[in-house]
Amino acid sequence: MNIYVNELWSSWFDKIKSKVADEILNITDDHGNSVWQCVHHTCLAYFVRNCFDKPWTNHMALLILTRAQYQYDPNTILGTVRELSPRLNDFFNHFGLETMDDFLPDVHIYQYLTLKVFEDHTNAKRAKFASIYNSSVRVSHEWVRNKCQRDKAEKLFPFLLPKFSYLAREIKVWRDARAEAEAARKSETDAIVPYYPELRAEAHMRWNLINRLRKQYEKALSYMKDNNLVPPFEFSYLENINEKASYAERFTFCIWDKKSFVLANQDKFEASTIRRYRRKSDSHDYFLGFVKSVVITQDETETTISPTGLWFEELLRLGLIGGWATNADTNIEMRKARKEYLLQWGYGDEKNINSVPRPFVTEAKGVLTQGTFIVKMQSKVKSTIFKLEPIFSAATFGLAVIDIITTTGARISEVLQIKNTKDCFIVKNIIEGDQRITRYLFRVIPKGRTEPENFYLSKESVQVIVELKNMLTRHYPNGEIPKIKFKGITGQLLDHESPYLFQYNYKGLNRQDVTACMRFLTHGMLFQDQAGNPVNLKPHLLRHAFANHLQQVQKLPIDIIASILHQKELKITDYYAEPTDSQVAIKTHEFQEIMASYLEIDSSVLRGPKELIDALKDAKEKVGVYTQALGGSCSIDAICPVKMACVGCGAKIPDPEKKQELIVYKRWAEQSVKLWEDQKQPLEANKMKIAMRNAEKELYEIGLIEKFRKDELYEPQLQYGSNIPTTSLATKRKRKTGNEDN
Repeated sequence: MNIYVNELWSSWFDKIKSKVADEILNITDDHGNSVWQCVHHTCLAYFVRNCFDKPWTNHMALLILTRAQYQYDPNTILGTVRELSPRLNDFFNHFGLETMDDFLPDVHIYQYLTLKVFEDHTNAKRAKFASIYNSSVRVSHEWVRNKCQRDKAEKLFPFLLPKFSYLAREIKVWRDARAEAEAARKSETDAIVPYYPELRAEAHMRWNLINRLRKQYEKALSYMKDNNLVPPFEFSYLENINEKASYAERFTFCIWDKKSFVLANQDKFEASTIRRYRRKSDSHDYFLGFVKSVVITQDETETTISPTGLWFEELLRLGLIGGWATNADTNIEMRKARKEYLLQWGYGDEKNINSVPRPFVTEAKGVLTQGTFIVKMQSKVKSTIFKLEPIFSAATFGLAVIDIITTTGARISEVLQIKNTKDCFIVKNIIEGDQRITRYLFRVIPKGRTEPENFYLSKESVQVIVELKNMLTRHYPNGEIPKIKFKGITGQLLDHESPYLFQYNYKGLNRQDVTACMRFLTHGMLFQDQAGNPVNLKPHLLRHAFANHLQQVQKLPIDIIASILHQKELKITDYYAEPTDSQVAIKTHEFQEIMASYLEIDSSVLRGPKELIDALKDAKEKVGVYTQALGGSCSIDAICPVKMACVGCGAKIPDPEKKQELIVYKRWAEQSVKLWEDQKQPLEANKMKIAMRNAEKELYEIGLIEKFRKDELYEPQLQYGSNIPTTSLATKRKRKTGNEDN
C-alpha cells in the first residue's frame, strides 16, 4: 500500500476493533502477520457504516476476510456484502429474529424464494440473493476448513453463515429469473449486433478527436509559456471536416488556471475568496474551457447548420463526470435533472427516486476524475471546463476495451490481464510464398483455466494497444510502465507484479473503471431494443454480440466459436450465439422468398466412395492463423469452418490493402446472379446474392477502417487568440491534393 491508502485502511480498521470478535480479528498468516491487511479499505468502510451492532456483524466480517484471502476483486466482495446485509436485515425485521441461531435458511430463505414474503421483490433480486448466499457459504466454510488449524477453526465455526439445504436452481423462482435474464440479454444483444462496425468506427473517430485536442492544447500551452503569456488564453482549430459538403467546425478553447478563473468570475465568489486568490502566485494547474464550436463554410462564413461539438459536453454540464458523486449535492433540482437525463439513456431505476446512477464514475484517480475545484466550479459558474488528461486517458482505455472485445470476444477479466511483456504480447513473422507477414496475438489466462491461451489481434487492435502503451509512458515520470499487482479473481494465478497496460497512477483498473471509460467514449450512440427502450453498453454485452455475430451472420460452427471465446461448455456458447428476434424475423422472410421459388428435385444425389474420401481429405486441411484470405487474413488455427468460403467468414480480418480483391469478387457475384437468373436457377442466384451481400458488408467495414485511418492522419492548423482568421477549407484541400507547390 502507498502511504495515503495505508492511512485510510488503518483509520477504518481501527473502527472495527471493538465490534468484531477477537477470534476473527486476530487471525494471522504463517508469518504471524494479520490477514486483515489484504482487505480493501472500501470494504472496511461499508462494513463500518452498515454492519455494526447487527446479529450478523461477525459473520459478515469473517465472510469479507475469507473472500479477501482468496484474492477476490474488492468490488466483488463489496457487492457481496451489499447484497447479503440488507436482505438479512429484512429477514430479521419481518420474522422477528433476534440472533443468528434464530435464522434458519431452510425456512426463511425458502419462503423468500417461494414468493411467500416481500411481494415487491423481483425474481431476479431473489435469485441473486440465493446465488450470492450459497457461494458465500461455500467460500467461507471452505477457507475455515482448509486454511485454519483445527483448534482455530473450531472457534470460527459459530461465525460461519448457516448452510441452505435446497439447491436454488431447483426452485421455480430461480429458473424464472434465469429465463428473464436470458431474455433481457437477448433483447440487448439484438440492439447492439446491427451496429457492430459503426460502434468500432465511432469509438476510433472520437478518440482521434480527443487526441488532436490534446496535441493542439500542448502546442498552445507551449506557445503561451514561450511568449510569457498568462491565462486565460484562447486557441482554435478546425474539426469535423465534411469535404463533400465543404464545411467544418471551428472549435475554440480557453486555457485557464485556478487563479485566472476565479478572478474572471468574481461575481460568483465571496470577497474573501477573491482576495485569497489575488495573493496566490500562478499555480500552473491548467485546465480547459470549451468556449464554442461554430460551423463555417469554404469561404469562411458561418452557417445555420448546428455544430456537433463535443459529445461529452452535456455530461460535463450536468456534472456527471469528474467525481461529482463524492461531493454532497443539496441541489434537489440538479439531482432530478441528472436522474432524468440518465434514465433517458437507460441508466438507473425509475422506481428508485432517491438513487442517482453513476455510469461515468471511476475509482481510478486521473481517469475521468476531475478534482474538487473543477467539480465545484462546474456547478457554480455553469461553464464547460475540464482537465484534458483524465478525459484523454478514459478515451484511450475505452477505445482499447471496445476494440479488443469486438475483435477477440475476450472477457473483461482477460482484457485486464494484458501486460507489456514479451510472454504476453507476441509478434510473429512468417514467410508465406514470396511474402513476409507479421501476425500478432496476446496470451492471458481465460476464465476457468490455469495457463495462458492465445487471443489473435487485428492490425487496428495492435495500433490501439500501441497508443495505450504510449499514453502510459507519457503518464509515468520515467517513461516506463511500472509493475503492479493484478487485482481480481484471476490474481491468485498471477502472483507476480507485472507492467499491466490497464493501470493508472500505479493502480490497476477494475471492471467498473473500464466500463465507465467505454460508456463515456460511446455516450450519445443510441441503441434501442424492439420495445424502444435504451440499451447501455457493458463489456459482457459486447461479448454476447460477438458470439451472436460469428454464428448468425458469419455462420461459424458452435465448437469453433467456443474455441474463439475460450469457453469449455458448448451449451454456454450456444446460449451466447442464439439468434435474436430480429434475426429470426429476417431469416424467416428469406426462407419464405426461397420457398416461393422452390424447384422440385426428381432424384437425390448419391456420393461415391472416391467423393467421400476426397471430402475427408478436405476436412483435414487446416487454415492457419497466418493464412492470407480473399479480402483479408484468416485468424483461425483450426479446421476451416466454412470450407474456405472466405468472403463473409467471421474468422477473417478485413484488410483495406485487399479492397480491390473484394471489389472484383463482388463484380463476379453480380454477374453470376444475372447468369443464374437467365438460366432460371433461383437457388443458385440466391447463393450469389448472399455472396454479393457479404462482399458489400466487408467493403463497408473496410470503408469504416479507411475513414478512421484517414481521420488519424489529419493535423489541424492551430490558431491563437479569438480574432485570428480561420484556416480555409480550400487551403486544406489544396494541401491534400499536393498543389500547394505549383
